[in-house]
Amino acid sequence: MTNIRIIVYAAIFSFITFSCGTEIEKQDEISDLIEISQQQFDENAMQLGKIERQVFESIVKSTGTITTTPLGNAKINAPLNGLIKNIFFENGQFIKKNQVLLEIAGNEIIDLQKEFAVVSANLKRLKADYERIKLLYNEKAVAEKDFLLTEAEYKANLANYNGLKLKIQTIGLSPDKIEDGNFQTSYLLKSPIEGFVFNQKTSIGADVGVQSELLEIINPDLLQIKLAIFSDDISKIKTGQSVRIARRSSKDSIYAEISAVGISIDDVSKSIPCYASVFDKKNTLLIANMYVEADVITQKDTVNSLPKSAVIKTENKYYILVLSKQENDKYVFEKQEVRIGREQNDFIEILDTNIEEQILIKGGYYLNLNE
Repeated sequence: MTNIRIIVYAAIFSFITFSCGTEIEKQDEISDLIEISQQQFDENAMQLGKIERQVFESIVKSTGTITTTPLGNAKINAPLNGLIKNIFFENGQFIKKNQVLLEIAGNEIIDLQKEFAVVSANLKRLKADYERIKLLYNEKAVAEKDFLLTEAEYKANLANYNGLKLKIQTIGLSPDKIEDGNFQTSYLLKSPIEGFVFNQKTSIGADVGVQSELLEIINPDLLQIKLAIFSDDISKIKTGQSVRIARRSSKDSIYAEISAVGISIDDVSKSIPCYASVFDKKNTLLIANMYVEADVITQKDTVNSLPKSAVIKTENKYYILVLSKQENDKYVFEKQEVRIGREQNDFIEILDTNIEEQILIKGGYYLNLNE
């Protein structure tokens, strides 16, 4: 009798254990299913969607400044000392190449013309003496010593004449008029490039010297971006790559193209300077010396993606809710683990490629997937 009882108790215990195990397994099987009513779906503004193919970028983040090319910036100095007689521009004004900027007067311009006129007159006399002595020397009528002295004096004066003539022409005066005795009391300073005037540092009556910087001109069409790229990223940078610069005052971005990649590290910033040319300079508001944040686009790929709101993170795993069935005003979703990649804007790369069902792309954060 005792043995029979033991057998019965064992059978009952086994049945109970089996039943509990089956229930646990059943709960595990359905634990990945989430049921949502139509009311919940509507109240939480949930949306369905599918995995989409989108272009994702690989980028190198950088900072930089707006600078000019060597031909896009001119710092204006006076070639001769003097006083500012007239100013023909306003700060911020657009100036064309060779447009008159300043009129400068003073004793130095008069002394230069006087020196040139004297040297010019002496040159005519010395040239005549040289040609006469040369003719006599060729006929063996004068000693070689006398010929060489005359030649040296003439050539030295000729060099002085040519040097003064270049100075006269540089400041825009006519050597022929000065040789005829027509002196000018001032000279005009012209712009070597076109662009906008800024950083004006002079006024009428001001005393200026050859070391004085009077103003600066920048050509906006020749602005470029100087980027600071760190050595760990420099191998990814190539000429021709696109650069996107965000503008704080606008949702639109400025686009440029890498034009030069540096080969040395800056001692101060410990970065490598690279340069980018802006595509549309005329319709882009760029300001010299402005600080910018930039993304260098090193690669573009078309990948599977979902909105970030479709991917739910629990602990160290990522899940999406795949629609299993929809009936009787109810949605049944299956929780599915996914592998993610890059993030861009409001989208995230999905590395799994075999998901074709509809997915809950909005509103999933209202659900507790840990239950």
